Amino acid sequence: MSRLMHIAAILATVVFTTVYAGTHTDCGITQTSFSDCVAYIVDLESSIDPRCCTGLRDIVSSLPPTADARRSTCTCLQQMIVTVGKPIDAGRAAGLGGSCGSTLTLSPPA
Repeated sequence: MSRLMHIAAILATVVFTTVYAGTHTDCGITQTSFSDCVAYIVDLESSIDPRCCTGLRDIVSSLPPTADARRSTCTCLQQMIVTVGKPIDAGRAAGLGGSCGSTLTLSPPA
């Protein structure tokens, strides 16, 4: 019986991993990388979480150097922030890249 349970567990893991892997998108990965920054730019935290800076560097290192890729990333992050339901602090958003030593510049929507 334990051998059967072991095989079932392996099969379930393979199925779950296959389904889960299909849900990853570039936007989803970007949002995950940026998630530790949101509380700061919507003024819920007084300081930048070090994981935010790590996430920004991850975004920059994986971002293709095209205008379309940058626009797509901005749209993706804006969609994420809108779901928080808090206004973006434009100064914090604009200064985030510099504070983290990143080349990523964020311009909140008007």
